[in-house]
Amino acid sequence: MLKVLRPGLFLAATLVLVGCSGTQSPALSVVGAQLKEHTDSAAVIEFAINAENPNDEPLPLQDVEYSVSRDGKEIFSGTRSAEAVVKRFGQQQFLLPASFATNQPDVSGEYTISGTLWYVAPGALSETLFDQAIVRPTVSFSGKAAVK
Repeated sequence: MLKVLRPGLFLAATLVLVGCSGTQSPALSVVGAQLKEHTDSAAVIEFAINAENPNDEPLPLQDVEYSVSRDGKEIFSGTRSAEAVVKRFGQQQFLLPASFATNQPDVSGEYTISGTLWYVAPGALSETLFDQAIVRPTVSFSGKAAVK
């Protein structure tokens, strides 16, 4: 006679299998920022983020939730798609824009960006669990960049 596992037991077993997959999180670093646009009332700064994949399988990067601050005051927060796949043992840069109101003629200086990136671990089971919002691995990042 075939026994059917309870849903909770099945979920626990699945999570253990996914947790043992051996996939390492990508390493994220802030590599720079550039002023993209500046008017009398607003500015747009674009931050370059480097993602390094220590795994032997490609790593699809998904959404990024992030905030930008200057002088300890948050000036932007948002969510954006990373729209990148980091090749095996490779690196990939992606850009995160931040727009904010300002009445200053000079917006140069140091900015801090921090956030959380969601990524998909390799494998069909991991992809399915990600798509079903059961297991969504994340990695956090934070760094400073100067705008000249």
